[in-house]
Amino acid sequence: MFDYVEEKLETLVKILFWLMSSASVMGFFAYSIMITAIINVLDRGNDEGSGITTFVFIVFGLIATAVSIGVYYISTLTVLSYLNLVEFSRKTANKVDELNEKMERFDIPTKPVAVTEATKSVKQGEWKCSKCGKVNPNFVGTCSCGQSRI
Repeated sequence: MFDYVEEKLETLVKILFWLMSSASVMGFFAYSIMITAIINVLDRGNDEGSGITTFVFIVFGLIATAVSIGVYYISTLTVLSYLNLVEFSRKTANKVDELNEKMERFDIPTKPVAVTEATKSVKQGEWKCSKCGKVNPNFVGTCSCGQSRI
């Protein structure tokens, strides 16, 4: 059902990145033209400092454009990383299912065997209760079932 969803989303995200980046660059040019026109209208023939003011606004516009493209790029990488993680998880789950099927064919248990008190072996410094089979440390004199060590 979801076989090609990641591929379509990946293509969509890349297209959106390029559209947003292009829109930012076009917005910068529109911003530059607008700022130049506004400064020329406000100065009304006063040539003193209008070039510097225009330059400063255009530099700020360039910085804003670069930052917005950087944000688009980082968000694109985030979404693409998530999509890669989803794809990797699906492939891993499929491999696990394949291995479980192979193990079942050879009668290998696919789930861990539960360790109970009866299956525990008695190590040095421990004793096994004769009544319930629980393994207790040597410093315990009476098992939790009430049976004494001796």
